[in-house]
Amino acid sequence: MKKIFYLLILIPAMWACQDDADSPNIAENPPTVTNVADYQFAIDASAETLMNESVAKNASVKKFWEEKRSEQLNNFLYKQKLAETAIEHYELTGDIGQLAIADDYLQKALTFAPAPAQEPLFQLRSSNAVQRHDFQTAKTSAEQALSVTGNPYSSRLLLVDAIFETQGLRPALDEFEKIEETQGIGYHIRLARIYDAQGKLDQAIETMERIVPAIPEDQKVLFVWAHSNLGDFYGHNNELEKSYEQYLMALKVSPLSFHALKGIAWINFSGERNADKAEAIADHLLKVRSEDPGMLLMKADLAEYRGDSQSAESFMQQFADLVSQEKYGDTYNHDLVKYWLSKPNTQAKALQLAEHERSLRDLPDVEALLAYAQYINGQNDTAKKTALDLLDEDGLPPDSQFLVAKILLNTGEEGEGRALLKELQGAVYELGPNAEKEINQLLGE
Repeated sequence: MKKIFYLLILIPAMWACQDDADSPNIAENPPTVTNVADYQFAIDASAETLMNESVAKNASVKKFWEEKRSEQLNNFLYKQKLAETAIEHYELTGDIGQLAIADDYLQKALTFAPAPAQEPLFQLRSSNAVQRHDFQTAKTSAEQALSVTGNPYSSRLLLVDAIFETQGLRPALDEFEKIEETQGIGYHIRLARIYDAQGKLDQAIETMERIVPAIPEDQKVLFVWAHSNLGDFYGHNNELEKSYEQYLMALKVSPLSFHALKGIAWINFSGERNADKAEAIADHLLKVRSEDPGMLLMKADLAEYRGDSQSAESFMQQFADLVSQEKYGDTYNHDLVKYWLSKPNTQAKALQLAEHERSLRDLPDVEALLAYAQYINGQNDTAKKTALDLLDEDGLPPDSQFLVAKILLNTGEEGEGRALLKELQGAVYELGPNAEKEINQLLGE
């Protein structure tokens, strides 16, 4: 069950940066980092076969536990197993509806479980809720796990995760400092995340480098998670070859390491400026994970880069239609707000969604998103005030900084806006080629 606790805090591959990291001039001199032969096994027909076999095995396991449950309807353990099977199905296919099914099983299991058996159920419900972006449930469930625990270590780690997502760094750090066991892998994973949020990328990488080599390959889920996450950190620091090596290590242990494949696709696209190589991965992922909206975002990015605005718009509309379904909840609010803001007839709706997101998550990147929505909807003074306040925010992701820069540039703070855009030219790998083009246009370069 601990595998869930690790997987939930994968750092999104391009959502953080370090202001003083050296960034090569990628646009003029793109490096060659990847070799398709290194990862072909993860995108060819054999990978599709493995995917189909894994989905079939998951269905077989589900059927087994459903039969067990039918024999003993009040057995909480069978409901827990069905929840775990639903979560695994989501991790394979990207079908987010499976997470709601898992939550339903867990709630039912808790009604029958005796007190000593409730802690792992609350823990699993908390970690599952994070994946659904139901952060209040994540927090409540972690607190409930703490209330029945004999060993608070794992439950407090989950509470740190939930607080991080709802209240931000400082409250999460307060909770983190209550942890007495400071040698575990879970502890160091959170420590690295805290360093990253503080803008201390070197310390985050050093922390991960200390623990990752100690993880054996037979701990498959944790091994894959750790190497993929370290690959993300190296990417933040513009160490693309090291990033690539970590993603390959994850793939060699599990060819279905989708996060690692996405990381390699980003190196192809943003690092090497090779859209064809990135497209090959995107097409594979869209084929085997058609329920994953992130694949549509990737395809839209690639189409925009090629100058095919019609296809880019088509992919974004497919994305918006998909994530507007009830089962996706608040999972893709950020990307949906940005897309709706780009279209005059949905800008007011985008502002409402940004306000809703702000009610759920008191975080600097959400403040930046809301301020940008306010600016687009003509609330310039309010947007400018927030943008100026965010200039001093440590660890603000570059995509959020880009929104801040555009607000300032157009609300009478051109100097501040241009200065921030200049800084963001050092984060073009994380922002991507399309954002780089827009930054250069705004700067008149």
